[in-house]
Amino acid sequence: MASNKLLAYPSSLGDNSTAVNFNSSNNTISGEFDGGSHPTAATTGFSSVKEFSKEGRLNTLERNNTQPYIMFEFIKMDYSNQPAVSLELNPKTGAADSATIAEKAAAMAEAQRKQWNTAFKAWKPKQRVEDTAILYMTPSIQIGDSMNYHEDTRMMAASLEKVLDEGIGYVKDLGATDVATLAIHAAPAIGAALGNAISGGLVSTFFGGAGADAIKGELERNRGKTVNPNEYLRYKSTGLRSFSFGFKFLPDSPDESIMCKDIIKRFRMAAHADRETAITLKVPDQIVVSFHGVKDMIQLPPLVITAVNVTYGPTAATVFSDNAPVEMDFSVTLQEITPIYQQDVADGY
Repeated sequence: MASNKLLAYPSSLGDNSTAVNFNSSNNTISGEFDGGSHPTAATTGFSSVKEFSKEGRLNTLERNNTQPYIMFEFIKMDYSNQPAVSLELNPKTGAADSATIAEKAAAMAEAQRKQWNTAFKAWKPKQRVEDTAILYMTPSIQIGDSMNYHEDTRMMAASLEKVLDEGIGYVKDLGATDVATLAIHAAPAIGAALGNAISGGLVSTFFGGAGADAIKGELERNRGKTVNPNEYLRYKSTGLRSFSFGFKFLPDSPDESIMCKDIIKRFRMAAHADRETAITLKVPDQIVVSFHGVKDMIQLPPLVITAVNVTYGPTAATVFSDNAPVEMDFSVTLQEITPIYQQDVADGY
């Protein structure tokens, strides 16, 4: 978009809000946070979108506003005023001619490190808080956490633990039932070894594959006993969460219909990459979502848009006198960029 905008539906939403302090000329996320007690979208000095989300939004939520609303802030990469950086294969090291080979190598490595560090910082663009959209608080906002676990077995580890706890006597004291169970469980492995030792034909196939498994299954079925798998769950990761919001736009005037059109367009633009050249794409915007006018709601970390859907005239094909739509259903789905951890939960996410 050519210029930054404050978008709202209903159009009067956020008029009395202290959190909506919109200043399109002074909203850069870069450098060190200045420690202000009540930063807003116009405050500079955040080192990352995550820090802006926490310090700029989480700590300045309006919990007593009589008109609850959801704020969407669009964070865009700012590629302007990026310094040009050239990399040298053999940068100047400052090492003396009398330095040893090892000293010169160390000086070269340090010069290369500084050069790449400078280039990395120069290539990393600033991020700007651009347009802000304020939409009414929808019902049934769902925020869930999901964790991923491996379903694993510690069958061998359980036996080893017994040996370590009780010594080799545990093995000697195994009863006939346990010995038989272990022997039957090992049948496929023994069969595979025999199959490798016996060359060719039906005998090798029988011992090395399905035959051994069949024997093991039959023996376990007849005995009515099998090895205890000692199953357990092993933590893998925290899942990246998705959040969906659905809105019904029923503008009261053609002007408000245009506002709804601009809101939809802004979300769609934020969801898509920008083709800079035939080779290079600029990544889509990040979104900071915050809930205002309600207490004790779980807040959301920085997100990206994964889906936008619009339905025009869901109940009737009606338009204003200028043919602007009278009714629109709008929904957006966003997903976390990184998972949250215990400290994030403690902070309010």
